[in-house]
Amino acid sequence: MYKRQLVVWSSDVLNPGAYEIMGQLVNADGQLVGAMRRYSDMGSVDTDTAFDAVTPDVAWNSFLDVFTLVWAADDDLGALTDGRFEVYGQLVKGSSGNEGGANDFRITYSLADDKGNDVLEPTVAVEPGTERWFVAFEADISDDGIHQSEIWMYGCNADLPDGAGSIVSQAGGSIFDDVSARNPDLAWVPSSSELVCVWEAEVSGIDPQGIFGQRLDTAGNVLGGPIYFSDGAGVPFGAFLEAIYPSITVDPITDEWFVAWRGALNNGLPHFDHEVWARRFDDLGNPVDTAAFQLSGMDPSLGPVAGAGAPAVAINGTHGYKLIAWSGDLDSTPGDEHEIFVQAWSDDGASPVDETPAAKAFALHGAAPNPFNPSTTIAFDLPRAATVNLTIYDASGRVVRRLLSQGPGLAGRNEVVWNGRDEAGRQVSSGVYLYTLETPGHRDKGRMTLVK
Repeated sequence: MYKRQLVVWSSDVLNPGAYEIMGQLVNADGQLVGAMRRYSDMGSVDTDTAFDAVTPDVAWNSFLDVFTLVWAADDDLGALTDGRFEVYGQLVKGSSGNEGGANDFRITYSLADDKGNDVLEPTVAVEPGTERWFVAFEADISDDGIHQSEIWMYGCNADLPDGAGSIVSQAGGSIFDDVSARNPDLAWVPSSSELVCVWEAEVSGIDPQGIFGQRLDTAGNVLGGPIYFSDGAGVPFGAFLEAIYPSITVDPITDEWFVAWRGALNNGLPHFDHEVWARRFDDLGNPVDTAAFQLSGMDPSLGPVAGAGAPAVAINGTHGYKLIAWSGDLDSTPGDEHEIFVQAWSDDGASPVDETPAAKAFALHGAAPNPFNPSTTIAFDLPRAATVNLTIYDASGRVVRRLLSQGPGLAGRNEVVWNGRDEAGRQVSSGVYLYTLETPGHRDKGRMTLVK
């Protein structure tokens, strides 16, 4: 697995007015790998400004050793015309950044050759350990020339799309009404081998806009009913006047969903005062937090100008820390001056984990170093003294070592060292190991990697 990322964007840097998808490999240390590349080829003539590629999304597929890249674009192939947007894809080799598989393969086929059926805003998620991946998008299916979109999803095997889409949303209760579902984001849920898709839509067919979601199986079938994420329970001033641009990530250890969005509170002011909000949910979509919590602080004075834009979220799969990024305008910077902001979030709140001995709540801080050789230390906090079970498992779920079994856990910070040996004192092999921490009122888990 390559410790690098593929950063993608839409640009006309090569031919002014002709927007294509560009990309750059970046190492984990921030160093660029090779040169910037163009991945889309929309229009039979590169300089044709009538055909553009926009809104890319990308995800890593470790099974294929490639990045899966998708975007929305219009093209001039066959019956396609200027303004008729579909979703296209490209596999990109992780080793070199070169294209792999079919070139600019087309994923979606809307019902009619009409500009009113635009397919836009694709987002991609990968099924781990397989060549299969999924793309969700917004599309108008009413064929009336008015953009009343719903959210759809296609499955793909490598560079071969399934050829048929599944409808995910029914905004307003019907796929043919005047209510639109827009701006989807898609994520994989490891524990249940499912997908979860989030989007924005009007609440009950009228303003305000809210954040909704849906669980899906790998055949595109919906599981259960739609989930209303931004219902505003417990939020100051009662509810959101507008909640838009959702982003979701799934914790691979706890399987919790972390959903963030751009929201304006219904605070009685005559303007929208947008900040970034978030809320956690379990793997069935039940809220973990009683209320959404605010992540950004662009405008503490509730002034009419400053505010936060659309967020993007990612997660550290080992420690569970979330990273949220957004564009925004601070009230402390006069004028319309937007910059990029980031905020880290742990389950203890929007700050690094407290390293002081006193602990107000149960918290598992994980193993450090990780990866490790020959030993690592697992740290956890207890608000009061309690009996503790700390157990190490291999990747198949077999017990490797019981570090603590009804052992004493002191109030505050606790640290337990594992020397990489099993119950019989034998050195274990390199690989991924899981661990669980249990007290009478709590249970948490993590993972670590032994590298020799």
